[in-house]
Amino acid sequence: MAADSQSRPPPGPPGEEPQELRLSPWLRLMLAEIARKREDLEQARAEELRRAGESDMP
Repeated sequence: MAADSQSRPPPGPPGEEPQELRLSPWLRLMLAEIARKREDLEQARAEELRRAGESDMP
């Protein structure tokens, strides 16, 4: 996930709210939904690999 850290802007000056807190509630909700879907997809891929490994065993 190194690409995620590279795509984020640097933090603002001390005492200023982090960018995530300045986002609208709707945008925060959408970002949370995207993150949840990404986690679901990663879990599904891991499960698929596990099942494929089990089916290869005699």
